[in-house]
Amino acid sequence: MQLYDDYQYAVYEISYDQSNPMPVYADLRDEGIYIAFAEPFGVILTVNGEEYLFPWANGWLTPRGITPRIYLSDFDEDGDDELAVVLYVLSGTGLSVEELHIVEFEGSIPELAISITGKTIKELLYNRIIASYDPTADEVEITIDDQTLRVDVSPLIKEHSNAFRGIDLESVIQFDSKDGKLTVSIIAGLIGPDYAIPIAYVSFYADIIYRDDNGNSISLENCRIEPWSW
Repeated sequence: MQLYDDYQYAVYEISYDQSNPMPVYADLRDEGIYIAFAEPFGVILTVNGEEYLFPWANGWLTPRGITPRIYLSDFDEDGDDELAVVLYVLSGTGLSVEELHIVEFEGSIPELAISITGKTIKELLYNRIIASYDPTADEVEITIDDQTLRVDVSPLIKEHSNAFRGIDLESVIQFDSKDGKLTVSIIAGLIGPDYAIPIAYVSFYADIIYRDDNGNSISLENCRIEPWSW
């Protein structure tokens, strides 16, 4: 059946697993995989009729009613498929946040391999992404690896006494998967005196490379920054 949230921002379809009274918010039926919420405890992952509880943040729909997404693929190219679970965990003014969980299978038993949040991405970019204000040109210069982008902030930054405090990578973040590859996209805010209202934005994109050979780990490749536009 179809339900509409209070603000009619999203329409989502809810199906029901006949063996489980909880509503199923995402599924890969051909693989026998279902996602349900056990509020406030977390997420119920059903695999071939067996239920497993994962205490992931926000095991419930935010007011925007955006449902989880799940992808099954060999993300680390080791010959076995992993499950990627994308949860929409935070919404609000200036906030639209997802987190990504990668699940490995020991036989048919799912085990969490790694969780990736905005904080994770920020830590991976420490010393790789640099933002600084040029008072002569009234521009913020952002550098990531070998790329540099200059953003004109003169109309706004003068209103705030030339205050520039850094770049926000955690307020608008989205994960996705296509053709067996994991990606992250961020609308990064250039922060002035008011953290909640950035003076400007840029777009950030990267491929997420997952490996489990020496412990579960991820890295970011093919990073790029672009001017942000509506």
